[in-house]
Amino acid sequence: LGHLLDKNGEKMSKSKGNVILPQEIFDKYGADAMRLQMFMTAPGDGKRISAESFEETVRPFLNILWNSLLFANPLLEKGKMFRDDKKIRLQIEDEWILSRLAEMRDAVTKGLDDYHFNDSTAALTGFVMDDFSRNYIKWVRERAKEGDERVAFVFYHVFHTLAHVLAP
Repeated sequence: LGHLLDKNGEKMSKSKGNVILPQEIFDKYGADAMRLQMFMTAPGDGKRISAESFEETVRPFLNILWNSLLFANPLLEKGKMFRDDKKIRLQIEDEWILSRLAEMRDAVTKGLDDYHFNDSTAALTGFVMDDFSRNYIKWVRERAKEGDERVAFVFYHVFHTLAHVLAP
């Protein structure tokens, strides 16, 4: 229970010669990527650790997060100018993503408070990959290209919250 597993799903063991040194993972992917990989599995479940597992689970999340940031980046400074109390007439998709953002933040906080790190990670990755990238950005792509201040406001709040959630 809870063993580190190799790419074939077998328990890592020095005697089997299938051990991956942590420093190799840190050098290639970084400590944060390793931490994310470890948090994707429930406590007590085997954790598959290999280059392939990072490519299948961690890299897609990080790539989508990075590409979303690159898309939003031109509007982030503009979004920072608006305060929460400023009356901006948001469109329904803007309100939807902000509500999903709040739900994700609450789920991550609860998971961390309850030491259910895999639940926190699932809420975070689901929000970034599905709600934000595959839905919201797709819906507002044209508005973003036009520099819509409502989209700028939303992008700023999403990335501000993500920064706090990723590094509590």
